[in-house]
Amino acid sequence: MSLTLRKGEVIGLVGENGAGKSTLLKTISGNLRPDSGALFVSGRDVSLRNYADANREGIFHIYQDLALIPTLSVYENMLLAHEAAFSRFGVIDNRAMLRHVTDLLAEFGHERIDASRKVETYDLSTRQVIEIIKSFALAKLAGIESPVMLLDEPTAALT
Repeated sequence: MSLTLRKGEVIGLVGENGAGKSTLLKTISGNLRPDSGALFVSGRDVSLRNYADANREGIFHIYQDLALIPTLSVYENMLLAHEAAFSRFGVIDNRAMLRHVTDLLAEFGHERIDASRKVETYDLSTRQVIEIIKSFALAKLAGIESPVMLLDEPTAALT
């Protein structure tokens, strides 16, 4: 398979169940190791050992099954494992984290989502929006201007 993605482009992969769409996305996002071939990001040949490597390269995978922790707030979920970016001398600045996520939600036109509320208080469709914006939050934190967002049937659970 050969696939080229350009900045600002949206591509849909269509095929029967079992055709390999999800496998391809898992390979591009470092969740599966390819048997052969090469992956180029911005013209550079990259070898992804895991999902964290993919994130550093600006690749994010959003699955149909949510990866949010219901008992944490929206902002805590969005920045989970990235609190160090908001800490000083080992103390996490929760207000800065909240501001960051609130600004990002507004940037995407979702200021109605209260970043301080627990995720479990939102319906499934709002949680899916949170999951998608979370990837953009992490990209922004990493200084990635044009991330690659791989959405694997993100609306499958919605009515």
